[in-house]
Amino acid sequence: MSQITIINTALSKLGANTITSLNDGSIESQQVNLVWDNVRKSLLRLHPWNFAIKTAILPRLSQHDHPLYTYAFLLPADCIRVLRIEGNPIYKLEGRSIYTDVPVITLRYVFDNIDTASWDEAFADVLAERIAYELAYTFTKSNSYREALFATFSQKFQAAKFIDSTEDTADSFGQEPSTFLSARY
Repeated sequence: MSQITIINTALSKLGANTITSLNDGSIESQQVNLVWDNVRKSLLRLHPWNFAIKTAILPRLSQHDHPLYTYAFLLPADCIRVLRIEGNPIYKLEGRSIYTDVPVITLRYVFDNIDTASWDEAFADVLAERIAYELAYTFTKSNSYREALFATFSQKFQAAKFIDSTEDTADSFGQEPSTFLSARY
């Protein structure tokens, strides 16, 4: 689904005119430009969507000044949410840096995926619903309609998260067997 299709789906929910491009000079395109990136990134951060996950071995920084950790690593430029570090070492995330006492880290993270063709259809639908919610008062002047859109967004978001979460096997938490589970069972 293209960016324009997602946007036009949102605008149609509001009874607004559709657009042909983000730069067509219309009020609709101007308003969408105000919210598109923030809403998209926010929705990507809210759940580890399968289409927006990457794994990378991070390059170590040669110098750092953190007093509690031996090593520092810079987050990838496209990282918008850290999911985990393989092996589950103790680490501290400060700004765009990860500090730890482990010399090599493999990071699993949510990246800023802007390729709408790679997005899950349910995510695109949820994004359209969220954009409609964000722009509802601007185009309809109705708080009750805006609230109804939020309720619809919430339902679609929960369903999309469930589908996305059940499409692969669960991630393991670390490489070592759990001492709690070993003692218990």
